[in-house]
Amino acid sequence: MHGSLGKSEIIQEEAVMNSPEIVKEKIQLTVPGSSPMAAYVARPASAGRHPGLIVFQEAFGVNGHICNVTERFAAQGYVAIAPELFHRAAASEQNAARQSWALTLEFLRS
Repeated sequence: MHGSLGKSEIIQEEAVMNSPEIVKEKIQLTVPGSSPMAAYVARPASAGRHPGLIVFQEAFGVNGHICNVTERFAAQGYVAIAPELFHRAAASEQNAARQSWALTLEFLRS
């Protein structure tokens, strides 16, 4: 998760993730004619209006890294939302995509 971050950067990142100054939640958005869309939201805990932005997911959805990016924007004063854009895809399609990705990585390692 931390990649090539230095020790002080890791400490700062963990401080953001555990900050009482931001509110984190998972929500469900109503999508007309479809199933609800899950989204991860992080926002400043302070009252009032804040600028907003959308954090786009990676290939496999809103994972821990995307949640962390969302939280870091919230720590900077933004309301950040990361929607599960592929919520309409069947679980079997998502699993097939994961398997394809794993096979691709296996090929690259060989």
